[in-house]
Amino acid sequence: DQQGRENQTIFIQFMIRCSWSLNGRITVVVVTDKDGKEKIVASTMWRPPIEPRQPKSGSILSTFRMGLLSVLWCWGVGCMGRISELVQSSTSVLEEGYKEQGLPRTPDDAWYLQLASTDPAYQMKGYLTMLLKEAYDHAQAGSVFTLEATTPASCDVYQHFGFEAVKEVIVAKGKVNAAGVIAKEGEDATGFPIYPMIKK
Repeated sequence: DQQGRENQTIFIQFMIRCSWSLNGRITVVVVTDKDGKEKIVASTMWRPPIEPRQPKSGSILSTFRMGLLSVLWCWGVGCMGRISELVQSSTSVLEEGYKEQGLPRTPDDAWYLQLASTDPAYQMKGYLTMLLKEAYDHAQAGSVFTLEATTPASCDVYQHFGFEAVKEVIVAKGKVNAAGVIAKEGEDATGFPIYPMIKK
C-alpha cells in the first residue's frame, strides 16, 4: 500500500545516510527510456571494510540527524530491537563461517552488501550481475564479501555469484511473521529466515 511504500522509502533514506557516514559505496545502473529520460533501475549499497579504530556505527546524536526519529515514527520503537537481533545473529553466524573456512580476521574486514535492488520492470536483464562484477573489480585482490540473503530464492541467486551460505537463521521468532512484519493476532509469529553468506 501507499503508506507502506512511504515507510520503506524513509527507511532506505536512513540506510543511505548511515552508509555515507561509514564511507559506504553506492553504485547504480542508469538507463535512458524512449523519451530520452534517465532512470535508475538497479543499485547496490556496500559498507567497506571497517578501518582500525573506526566506529562500526554512528553516535546516537548522528543517527538522529540521519533520520532515526522518522524511522521510529513509521516502524515503531520495536524495529530497532529486531534490527539489532538480525545484525547480531548474522554477525555470529558469519564469524562461525570465517572459522570454518579458515579466513583471517573478522567479518568487519569484509565488503558487506547492505542492500541490492532492481526495478521489477527491469529484472532478468543482467543488472545485478553488472553491479556485483563492478564491486569485485573495484575491491582489492583477496577481498572477502558478505551479505544476508532473506529468501531461499535470493540465496540461490547469490550462490550463482560465488557466495556460500553458512546456515539458515530464524530471526525474531515469536514476534514477527515470515515476512518480518509484526505478527497480528491469530497469525503465526514464525520469525523470518536469513542466510548469512560469504564470498572469498
